[in-house]
Amino acid sequence: MKRLNDDGFTLVELTVSILILSVIVVVIGGALIFGLKTFGSTTQRLSESHDLQLAASYFAADVASARTVSLAADPSCPVSGSVVVTLGWTDPTAGNEVVSYVTQTVTGGRQMVRHLCAAGTTADVTVVHALGTVGSPVCPTSCSGSPTSTSISVTEADGYPYTLSASRRGS
Repeated sequence: MKRLNDDGFTLVELTVSILILSVIVVVIGGALIFGLKTFGSTTQRLSESHDLQLAASYFAADVASARTVSLAADPSCPVSGSVVVTLGWTDPTAGNEVVSYVTQTVTGGRQMVRHLCAAGTTADVTVVHALGTVGSPVCPTSCSGSPTSTSISVTEADGYPYTLSASRRGS
């Protein structure tokens, strides 16, 4: 008499393994879809955080050094764009320095740029890449001359708001 081959899986074992595998695929697929959906918003928040850190570090140092504050461009340091605030001081090694924070329209939106004029050279740094709105500077008394502190309200293009605030040294 011939004996049957018992190698292989039964129909019940195959059905259970396919059921377990399908549950695992659904869970992994859901996690992947969730991760892909949140990637864009996470990237946006990181960009906003980077803008805030960059703008705050430059603005605080510039206001701390400033001896003069103006709401117009300095004639010795022409800029392109709309001036938000201009700060000036004398550096012992570089001489007179002027920094203007200006808004500029570029392809894809608006930006806030820090424009530095020092020792006959200029340098631009984009401190807010996706600018929505920027408020007028706020100072304790007046934003001309030598105020003790200066603040600017900034809103990113997607609505993320923050305020840049700084005080002058020795005030």
